Amino acid sequence: MKKYIKKTLLLFILVMLVLGSVLYFYRVRLLKHYSPTVHKVGNMKMSIINDTTFVTAKIAVKNNIFLKINIDTNKYEVSLFDKVYP
Repeated sequence: MKKYIKKTLLLFILVMLVLGSVLYFYRVRLLKHYSPTVHKVGNMKMSIINDTTFVTAKIAVKNNIFLKINIDTNKYEVSLFDKVYP
């Protein structure tokens, strides 16, 4: 009975190590595949007050996984006269 438990535990640890290494090596491809994608970008309205920019945009985002996501931050770059501001 102890040999069975040891073999099962060893097999479980081995499977977890293989699965973890596969996920580690393909992490960039997996993140790219499952991250949300932006399909449509409409007009953007920007208001600049002192050092703060208020942006209103119409965009369509597609969720690529079955879990519900909430988007609380958008990163974008603004270019003005061929100079890019991140």
